[in-house]
Amino acid sequence: MARMALPSFQSVTLEIDGTEHAAQILGSSEQTLCLQVAPGLLPPKMPVLLRFASQQFYYQARLPIASHHECWWFLPRPDEKECERVQRRTFVRIQFNALVVAMPITETGEPNGELTSLTIANLSAEGCYAMAQEAYGAGDRLLIFLSLPDLPTMNLVGTIVRSQLGEEGYGLGIKFEELAREQQEQLAAFINAEIQAGQELGVDIILPG
Repeated sequence: MARMALPSFQSVTLEIDGTEHAAQILGSSEQTLCLQVAPGLLPPKMPVLLRFASQQFYYQARLPIASHHECWWFLPRPDEKECERVQRRTFVRIQFNALVVAMPITETGEPNGELTSLTIANLSAEGCYAMAQEAYGAGDRLLIFLSLPDLPTMNLVGTIVRSQLGEEGYGLGIKFEELAREQQEQLAAFINAEIQAGQELGVDIILPG
């Protein structure tokens, strides 16, 4: 039986009677997960739907509560065959802050404006969320020059899938397009390394899907 890899200190969600509740994995053994849930949350008699990140993907599994004590719940660690990949996001998204340079481009990849700067707030191997001072709308395309520690600068084409004006500028949801397999693998490996570094410090940087 192949058990899923579930690192400690990861934020997860529990769906109980159609309502999602935040929880955190405190630790695990070969057979059991220990979760910390919100104070006062009562365990149901029926199995709960656990949603979690593992190996750059999001999964869900319906699991019974083996035992509980106050805000600590103990569930069986799910087997791979019991898990269903959640389709709403393909890759894990992490908290990540960086200042990058970008250039507006046309549909054919020609420059369509001046160089600008973006402040990235989170990152996955298929996109990011960034703040910009210039007004961009859904459908606009950017050539993003992404520099990550110990990696060569990546030239990534991104399409803005949502744009919202706030107090600090425009919040942009960006989806990477035309990503080479090597670039996506490098991004995924970098994100995994960031997750591991955070776990060693007891910090969970994985964002909900």
